Amino acid sequence: MGLSNWKDKLTVNLQNENFYSSGTSKFEQYFTSPANDLHTRLNASASFLYNQLYPFNQDVYIQNETITKNRYIAGKNIYVGRAVTAAKPQGDVLITNNAKILFEAAENVSLEAGFDCALGATFEVLKH
Repeated sequence: MGLSNWKDKLTVNLQNENFYSSGTSKFEQYFTSPANDLHTRLNASASFLYNQLYPFNQDVYIQNETITKNRYIAGKNIYVGRAVTAAKPQGDVLITNNAKILFEAAENVSLEAGFDCALGATFEVLKH
């Protein structure tokens, strides 16, 4: 189950930072609409779900992150490094804490300046 104590959370604003920082959600990725929509309105949600189910149709940019747990990262192209996109603050990417990362791309994985994998941590690159 992704949400614990879901009955208590029915009226909580799901975008409330305290809701997710409390550790009650086990979801790695989530989407909530910026507006209070009917639960049957799926336009924006459908796009999010499509990208989660078919990740090889969009590029992925990993920047300014310390990855400390096992992770699967998939995309059309995957760019990893200090300055691979202007959409996020610049910063190094470090895999640490014996984390195991699997990068799976339809086309390419680009490991650029600012990428580091600490001793004991591992990463693998697969072409889809």
